Amino acid sequence: MTGATTWMSQLRPAPCLSRLNFREFRPLAAGKQVANTTDMGTRHSTAGSATVTQVMAPWLLTLLALPAMPACFYVDDLNTRPVVSIEKTSIPALSRGHGAEFRADRYDEDDGGYNVSVAWEMHVCGRLADDCDAASFFTGTEAKASVMVPAVRSDGSPVEKLEVILRGVDPQGAESRPTARQVYDVGNAAPLITLQAAGFDNYPVGVPFSIRARITDPDDTAAAIAAQWKVYSPAGSANPALEMLVPDPARPNESSYRLLPDKPGKWTIEVTATDAIGAIAVEHIDVQVVEDRPPCIDTVTPLPAPAASTAILDVAQRFAVQVVDDDLDIFPAPVGDPYVHETKFTWSIKSPLTGGVRSAIDGPSRASIDLDPALYNPGDIIELRVEISDRVARTLSCADGAPTCSINSNACVQRQTWRLEVR
Repeated sequence: MTGATTWMSQLRPAPCLSRLNFREFRPLAAGKQVANTTDMGTRHSTAGSATVTQVMAPWLLTLLALPAMPACFYVDDLNTRPVVSIEKTSIPALSRGHGAEFRADRYDEDDGGYNVSVAWEMHVCGRLADDCDAASFFTGTEAKASVMVPAVRSDGSPVEKLEVILRGVDPQGAESRPTARQVYDVGNAAPLITLQAAGFDNYPVGVPFSIRARITDPDDTAAAIAAQWKVYSPAGSANPALEMLVPDPARPNESSYRLLPDKPGKWTIEVTATDAIGAIAVEHIDVQVVEDRPPCIDTVTPLPAPAASTAILDVAQRFAVQVVDDDLDIFPAPVGDPYVHETKFTWSIKSPLTGGVRSAIDGPSRASIDLDPALYNPGDIIELRVEISDRVARTLSCADGAPTCSINSNACVQRQTWRLEVR
């Protein structure tokens, strides 16, 4: 009758009641047992403690042997298991490479849940909810859990779901049942594409230009993104191919291609980027290619006299074109550029020495001419002229008597004349 004696030592008489009130048997602390008339089932049992079925028979025999007495017997309340649940507190949807926050909601019938300890465990998964990494990427014991959702799994594949597991234990060691588990979808951000064109002013025909693409992804590395380039050329083009330029190792997210346009018009370069999960981004840039424009005389020395006026030539003087503006044929021209050439200069002179007829000054193309008044008589009138041209054959249609001339009838002139009087 050891079991009955143990229970009897814990019973307290209550003369206010005239019948027994049974509660459920269960261990509360070392050596305690309780009973309940409703189901007689054991909710929680620690190692080495007696169960309801083990103590019930001897206890009832002892109870029947007691004389009738108008009293009630009370025992301590049952320690119920705690209940925990998971609440996602961060507002945005989960996405790879971004933060997420969770909170443990705890409830315990005995004390409200304030003393329930929690344990977090999080795993990343693939497309299926049961295809998760065995190793957790996060564990914690705080009521709130803040994590950075990984972009890839242990095998390098992209993360598509997040498994969150939460367990609770009360001060008496009772564990929550069942274990709280939630599986969340993890969003995937599409790549971002930035395009930039670089080339000569106005992008003339026959000169290459380059397109640089910078492709980034909030949740993927450059190696995980595949890029495809396409060119849409104007009518009549032979559709020249893109030429890939040598990449810069310091800029893994950037790539550049060069294109040599063979026709004027709109050229469209389209780039499509696809990330590891299949999210696609498409971006394009338009480049308007034009015919090479005529060159323009920008700066000369000395400045010409106003129209219908003459300048004095009384000492040897150099007449020069200092700057020519053009798409491709400029002055001064850079050295070693395969696409940029120097402007062509053609000089002519009209003076008494030429019989009053404009005559070409022989010699190679050059940007300057020297005049010495000693070769002429005082009062002689001289007209010195320079005309410029580039690689495109054009004809100046102005009258010979016009001191300046513009092919396009604008401020861009290809002729300059100095009218001089010898002193």
